[in-house]
Amino acid sequence: MNLRLLQQSHRPRCSRLNLIPKIVPQAFKCVEYIEGNGEPGSIKKVTFGEESQFNYMKQKVEALDKENFVYIYSVIEGDALMNKLEKITYETKLEDYPDGGDPYARLLVSITP
Repeated sequence: MNLRLLQQSHRPRCSRLNLIPKIVPQAFKCVEYIEGNGEPGSIKKVTFGEESQFNYMKQKVEALDKENFVYIYSVIEGDALMNKLEKITYETKLEDYPDGGDPYARLLVSITP
């Protein structure tokens, strides 16, 4: 059992989150957690593909509320901040339409100069 866990830990860290790079490899080269595994406080590094104007960005998971379908993360480092912003925070919440229609995602963005 320990050997199996050791073997898994030697896989490239990019392999965990490589669905998006497989779908759009020209836009994303690699997505990997460099700290944590997705819980609040985790840091994810996104390395962009050759067709992107950016090289990379780091995202920090600020909050994850599974019961209320809320996910908050901040872009804390990288080209996407253009050396002008401290961070960009995204809050995504899945909600039902008031009349009982299909669920939709609400996105709030706040920028810290």
